[in-house]
Amino acid sequence: MKTLKLYTTLIVLGIVLLGLVSCVDDEGSYENLPVNEVTVSGLEDEYNVIAGVTELVIEPEIEGSLKGTDDSNYEYTWYVCYAEIGAEHEHTVLSNEKDLDIVLTLPPRSYALYLSIRDKESGLEWLFDTDLYVQTMLTRGFYVFGDKEDGTVGMDFLSMPSGSDSIIIKDIFINSHGLHGAEELMFSGASYSADGQTLWAVTSDGTYKITNNISGENASSVFDVDETYSPDNMFFPQFDVKRPIKIIDMAPKQSQNGRAPSSTNRVYVTEDGVYGCSPMSGEAYGNPFNRYSNTSSELFLPYKTAFFRRSYMSGVMVYDLDNERFTTSSSSMMMSVTNCRVLKDSPDDPFPWNQTNRTIVYGDNCVDDNCYVVMKDTENTNLYYVYKFSVTSVSSPSKDVGYTIDISRAPGFDVASYYAFFTDQPYILYTVGSQLYGLNYSLPNSQAVMLHDFGSEITYMTFDWISRSMETDIAICTYDETNKGTIYKYEINNDPNVIEIRPIENCEWKTDLKVKKLEFRNSSF
Repeated sequence: MKTLKLYTTLIVLGIVLLGLVSCVDDEGSYENLPVNEVTVSGLEDEYNVIAGVTELVIEPEIEGSLKGTDDSNYEYTWYVCYAEIGAEHEHTVLSNEKDLDIVLTLPPRSYALYLSIRDKESGLEWLFDTDLYVQTMLTRGFYVFGDKEDGTVGMDFLSMPSGSDSIIIKDIFINSHGLHGAEELMFSGASYSADGQTLWAVTSDGTYKITNNISGENASSVFDVDETYSPDNMFFPQFDVKRPIKIIDMAPKQSQNGRAPSSTNRVYVTEDGVYGCSPMSGEAYGNPFNRYSNTSSELFLPYKTAFFRRSYMSGVMVYDLDNERFTTSSSSMMMSVTNCRVLKDSPDDPFPWNQTNRTIVYGDNCVDDNCYVVMKDTENTNLYYVYKFSVTSVSSPSKDVGYTIDISRAPGFDVASYYAFFTDQPYILYTVGSQLYGLNYSLPNSQAVMLHDFGSEITYMTFDWISRSMETDIAICTYDETNKGTIYKYEINNDPNVIEIRPIENCEWKTDLKVKKLEFRNSSF
């Protein structure tokens, strides 16, 4: 329990003391009058409840320094507040009984929960406080995004409320537009308000903002396409671009605990453009900056992922697929970026920014603030490469290390469906069909290890370092016609000498979807 705070009602105390004047000699000292000091036990430091579901039961034990455990001489009030005591606010009374037993229907958010105890005889009031966190079943967990049997898009929610067991909530997406072909789901992360965060669904039909109403008096678990918000109404280039605009990536992505890491910089990658803006001023994007002059309308084809620093986004790097090279944005502030810059290489660099007979296969921005990419040799089909670098600044991105992989010792590496980098060790995981492999890419002639055969096609795989803030967690989804979809959580052994994985206890869930993306959510909006 938190440190108890004692509050006295000064006006009442004054009246009590004045009343005592007629009952004692003038020679007496009022400073030594006995006061019945009240203490409370059985009140926890915090409580987590699910709105409309969890029964909140608190049975405090009251003890007075003069009246002992006789609690019949007190009046009780339980209430919650949005603000600290002393600030202007309104509070919601929950009960006037000593023991609290209630199912709350409050909007999801953080509250201060107070217990007021008033001594009927003296008029003194004691106030004890603790933290109360109200969630819905959709506040914390994973969006499960994929295809139904008929090819239409579906969405479940793997609910992970604090203090409760995880469960799958099925069919939370209406799909009134009949969207087909799930490809990607992007959540910006929890922001300061509902307006500061976005959830984008990418399908074969296009990109759609998904809206919901999971808080407030009219809360529901229904998600659907936001009819008022279209990518074509966000972008205002002064020359022709491919329309309808299809967003395929955003930066920055949510950081640990599901929070938006930046409120001032945001980048979208579309099929033919890369756009920057500050979301605080409203999401209105001008000319794309995947070009080499701010007066040019000639755009280079960008790779689908923009590279950036997760903890603090100071500009981005964009890979130019037309000229096979890494470039940087002209500014670290996305609202003022106009074009990209060509980078120079030195002979002693661990790898080149400007490629010769190499092209990008996979790239990711990882939790350790570094960017990792897989490159392949376009002439020698057995040779692949791993680059590790950091976008510390747009003027001087930092090359860390480069490795060469001979895939003759890594079965299926060239046809893998998914790749993922483990940042604590030089390991890359990759999937082929139903099999998950691991490879130490730092060792010459390293042999890939088949870590597990799931018996069903792996439809999605990634490191999940957000939901538990554990860099060792792996999320894997499989699908077959008989068993439908299955979601697994594994963890990798953080050992420099051996690559091993093991299942996390009670982390296997069923879904009817062929899962294409798990996207974490930790937000009450």
